[in-house]
Amino acid sequence: MKARHIVSLMILSVAMVAFHPNVYAAPADLDGHWAQEEVEHLINQQVVSSEEAFQPNGVVTRGQAAVWLFNMVEDVTHVNGDNPYSDVKTTDPFYDDVRALSDAKILAGYPDGTFRPQEVVTRAQAVSMLSKAFGGELSYEQEAADYEDALEHWGKAAIQAMSESRIVDRSFGQHFRPDEGITRAEFAVMLARVDHPAFRAEEHGNTANNLQNDGRMARQGEWLYFSPIVNSTISPDASHLVRQHIDTKKYERLGDIVANDINVIGDQLYLIAMVSENPLNKEERLYRMNVDGSEPAEYTNLSGTPSQLTAIGEWLYFLESWEAKPTQLRRMKADGTALETLAEGVENYVLAKPYLFYEKDDQFHRMRMDGSEETELFSSKYHLAGMSENKLLLRDEASLYAADSTGQMDLIFDVKNEEERRLSAVNANDGTYYVGDWFGDLTMADLRLFSVTEREKRTRLEGIEPGDLYVFDHALYFGINGGDGNLPLAKMNKDGTLTELMPGL
Repeated sequence: MKARHIVSLMILSVAMVAFHPNVYAAPADLDGHWAQEEVEHLINQQVVSSEEAFQPNGVVTRGQAAVWLFNMVEDVTHVNGDNPYSDVKTTDPFYDDVRALSDAKILAGYPDGTFRPQEVVTRAQAVSMLSKAFGGELSYEQEAADYEDALEHWGKAAIQAMSESRIVDRSFGQHFRPDEGITRAEFAVMLARVDHPAFRAEEHGNTANNLQNDGRMARQGEWLYFSPIVNSTISPDASHLVRQHIDTKKYERLGDIVANDINVIGDQLYLIAMVSENPLNKEERLYRMNVDGSEPAEYTNLSGTPSQLTAIGEWLYFLESWEAKPTQLRRMKADGTALETLAEGVENYVLAKPYLFYEKDDQFHRMRMDGSEETELFSSKYHLAGMSENKLLLRDEASLYAADSTGQMDLIFDVKNEEERRLSAVNANDGTYYVGDWFGDLTMADLRLFSVTEREKRTRLEGIEPGDLYVFDHALYFGINGGDGNLPLAKMNKDGTLTELMPGL
């Protein structure tokens, strides 16, 4: 039985991991292994065989990958015909599977007519196989990871697709290692994640850099969530939380609130908001609601003012401040339980799984996401503005720097004190930094947007006066400053053209 035939039934039980009783005994060398549940699942779906030893840390050959893929792929059957490869014999256990997958254009050989079945599969080759086999069945769920060592790699598109669907982990600032041989455990985990959503990598909310830009925009799949502030007035008629479908342009109003730090996880929105039905009460509160705006609920177990909300998996990370005591970096589960303090006196932080980086009294620190292994890194007069390519982005009113964990800093951008200009929004995408600067006040402002690849290599993007800057799906989204507080939403496409997505409200 091919596993893909039962996916629709299995999706009904996504909260379960032990989907079926063990029909086949798991190999002894899986006991306690980090991939044990995923491999056992594949064994019980007859995707991989129940051998005496699974050898989870061993590498995967192209022949072995063909067998596992054939057992997973629906509507691909063994075919008759000539042998397409000179080095694949009819007596090989993977012979029929290689031929079938080659005929289906999921696998391909080399120009010299060989398949090289004993060659080790690289991580990039593995995700390319998965993308060809299952890409049409998987849904876009989140923004793709920017793996530094995959930005110029031939497998970039497949890596992004599998990252968007949470088949590969989307850890910030880490490497994908595309040319490294994939282990049997790693490949099995990817297959299990394709087969069942319960195994997929933790879903992230917004990115660190997007939240540093006030976080009033988020994206999940084909929906954009946005909270424009119109005419700087907090009132039911002027302040909204909305969403718009990117393809159909369908537009929905979700609530009369000014929302900041919007995060989308599954079918839930997590956000910090000022409720506009109380225009004189500007206290920010932590909320959750369904993605269609229904069932809004406030977290009532906080006594202070929340800010800088980041959601990942089942956890919410945020700062909580009071007038009479230091600001705390806190986390709690999305259901409101397990509230705990990770650090005190924190000014800013970014979450770069598996670490939290934060600043306190001009000193930068790092700790694991559970609060353990707290380490002092370096001191600086600059402030945290995000993270890009495994470096912290630091800024003051006039300059942007990229710093490593030792505090070694490279200048990215400075406004050069032109007309007393000041740095505003900052974001980064595929090795390019987008930086906005402005001169003036709230009634008369001159805003400019630059793209920067290296110091002194800056290009002004003419005609764009940006509000906040956001990066989703390797494109730049921003609010266009209309001079009256009105922020229509636009997108700068990969070719540099502009698309208006949502009119000013």
